[in-house]
Amino acid sequence: MAIGDKLQRLLQIRKTNVNQLSLATGVNVNTIYGIIRRNNTKVKLEDLQAICDALGVTLDYFADVGHTSIDISLTKQEHMLLSSFNLASPDDQKILLRIAELAAQVTPQEQPETDDQATATARQVVEELGQARLQEDSPATEEA
Repeated sequence: MAIGDKLQRLLQIRKTNVNQLSLATGVNVNTIYGIIRRNNTKVKLEDLQAICDALGVTLDYFADVGHTSIDISLTKQEHMLLSSFNLASPDDQKILLRIAELAAQVTPQEQPETDDQATATARQVVEELGQARLQEDSPATEEA
């Protein structure tokens, strides 16, 4: 998939548009439209980096790994995980990273035995992180 296709898809996922992206990046609106319309495979690096920064993805998101000399061998699940991470909002990326950190600390005896248990555990972690985020976002109450 070329850069223009990926950019258009990412704009839809992020629920933004070319004009907003132009304002956020300083990249000319016509340049961004051109990338999408011509489905470019070559874009100025500084423009692409600004777009990546504004949309919360890395340059790797736009890389066509099939045409590079990089030898990356990912399972289908690993590819899905990385793609989902790249498409997530910055706040959701933080949650996913925290889930990964917590999962790495789980001992083999604590591993869920079924997909239902894994789903329940994931929901619990997301709820706990959501509550923690709410506590961080709420203003401190002063006692009289």
